[in-house]
Amino acid sequence: EKRKTIDVFLGSLRQPEDERKVRHCNKILRKIPAKENYRELLDNTPILLRHFVALPKEIRDVVSRTSEEMVNGLKNDHIQDIQTLEDQNRYCHYAAGLVGNLITIIFWYRNYLSSKNMNRMMALGHDFGVALQKVNILKDIREDVIEGRIYWPRALVENFGLSYKRLASLQEEDRENFGSLVKRLLIDLEPYIERSFEYIDGLPYTPGGLRVFCGDNLLFSIATCRVLRDTKSFYQGKNKITREEVATIHKRVEDIVGEKGDLRNLGRCVGYRSIGSEIK
Repeated sequence: EKRKTIDVFLGSLRQPEDERKVRHCNKILRKIPAKENYRELLDNTPILLRHFVALPKEIRDVVSRTSEEMVNGLKNDHIQDIQTLEDQNRYCHYAAGLVGNLITIIFWYRNYLSSKNMNRMMALGHDFGVALQKVNILKDIREDVIEGRIYWPRALVENFGLSYKRLASLQEEDRENFGSLVKRLLIDLEPYIERSFEYIDGLPYTPGGLRVFCGDNLLFSIATCRVLRDTKSFYQGKNKITREEVATIHKRVEDIVGEKGDLRNLGRCVGYRSIGSEIK
């Protein structure tokens, strides 16, 4: 049913001017059971499609092609059979790496990037998307396990003396092994974070919104990793940074980009301590 729904949505992307297809897509989307935030997104699909039609044809084409590649990859029956980190990387490629490629192509189309370094920026943009996805996979482990989604490598989980069933309801005696497992997954994430900074380095300072958009997402993820590194927080069900820290990080990112500075120092700061309490 999910695959059928996605195929119908792809059809509306290919021919967004076809009102019959768009109405059919909206009708199907309204029948999907979803949580409140996803329900709001699905109910507002007509707005998304209306803005999509207004985009230049070249951008619509690359969005449609990328969406089809994502869907075809994620449709694979084995894509979520994640036994190893390599399996997880393959899943992240389709779920988010392609999104990093997509925004890079759009930046190039808008003349924010030159053709001469596009190969490098495409590779870095891909890993920027993967970095954000891996943080989400880390953050949402309990909810994913409870709902039957397996994104942490099963073999790695078992190597640390744990199981997926035990991850759904962490016990005190598992804390040391769980902490070591999280640390291992954070080590795997490190090179993706560094390549994400390299990606931002390759973006122009004008318009500043490009670096702020990417910098916000990267710094929020790094701060989230700080929260996840604290096993006590995980056991208490805390997996997010505060709204105050979100606001503070965003303001700092804007200031640093405005001064044409490097975001790495801020990354190191939020990686080790919360800066949300400093907001005035």
